[in-house]
Amino acid sequence: MDIVTNKLKVDNKRRIILPKDMGIVPDTKIAFMHDMYRTKLSLYYEKVLDEKLSELLRKIDELHRNGVIDYKKSLQYKRYICGILCYPYEVVDKSRRLILPREAIRVLDIRDYCYTVSDNDHIDLYRDEESYLKLKHTL
Repeated sequence: MDIVTNKLKVDNKRRIILPKDMGIVPDTKIAFMHDMYRTKLSLYYEKVLDEKLSELLRKIDELHRNGVIDYKKSLQYKRYICGILCYPYEVVDKSRRLILPREAIRVLDIRDYCYTVSDNDHIDLYRDEESYLKLKHTL
């Protein structure tokens, strides 16, 4: 798994241009998710996120069937998981530009640049390199 880091400029229309080394092609649908502490924004390919959510929902059904959680609790978990997407999907345009959600920019306090760390199936976006390093050292 190759990990790629980049410092990306955020223009006045909330767009970032994704470098070629990230492997994202135009017309790719991207889903946005916050982490629990709202310190980063994760960008997932639509297919990857759908697979991860389906797998999670199957595990909840299995826990319910095995009696680990009751029906009411399984419904609560499913509602939470289905509501996990904070923002609608965005499509990468022909110039590999991606519009960031206004709320994400506000919550993460992103100004002119953002810092991305990507692997094969998703991209984590941080306000700056310091935010990434701080989180990395706490893990």
